[in-house]
Amino acid sequence: MKSARHCPASTSTSFGGCAERARIRAGAAALTPTRVASSREDSYRIMIEQQVVIIGGSEGIGLAVAKAARILGARVLAVSRTKEKLEAARDAVSGLEIRVADINNTASIQGLFSELSTIDHVYIAAGSTKIGGPLDHPLNEFRHKFDERLWGSIDVVRAAHRLMRPGGSFTFTGGLSSDRPVIGAWVSGIATMATEQLARVHPIRQ
Repeated sequence: MKSARHCPASTSTSFGGCAERARIRAGAAALTPTRVASSREDSYRIMIEQQVVIIGGSEGIGLAVAKAARILGARVLAVSRTKEKLEAARDAVSGLEIRVADINNTASIQGLFSELSTIDHVYIAAGSTKIGGPLDHPLNEFRHKFDERLWGSIDVVRAAHRLMRPGGSFTFTGGLSSDRPVIGAWVSGIATMATEQLARVHPIRQ
């Protein structure tokens, strides 16, 4: 998995949701301490008072980022469309806050961020794919998966960027299929590359 950052204070970016060779950097880069020693636990709490929102935070890479951010002292809000998965995530991560919202629904995403006053980092791990060649399924089934990854992420940025404090970031995750195409996974590969290009050519600056 590769990752890049799109943020008010920087120019890089990324895209969200595959569990392929996970390596988190950029906005989530600080979320993995290089050493862990119980006697020095406080020295790693470098995200105290920071608000992290994870779209797709109930499982997989999103849940892993939530765990790491909590270790570093951040307030973490995990977002998913599935309440049961969120409740399981809350049981697994001490202090995790949860909220049901759907990245495919613009009003749902706007409602999510309307309830927050400020944020520091948004990590988008939501997104799936439709396996098959371009002629194998109805076009709307492929289009939905593309829209989820690209337009869903754009909806998140549009709803959240005014709440972002200086030094904050949007991080999106992509997968192996972006660089080395996987047979049948062309929709997610194209969508993740499109989102990365959007971030590179149109960085948000404040």
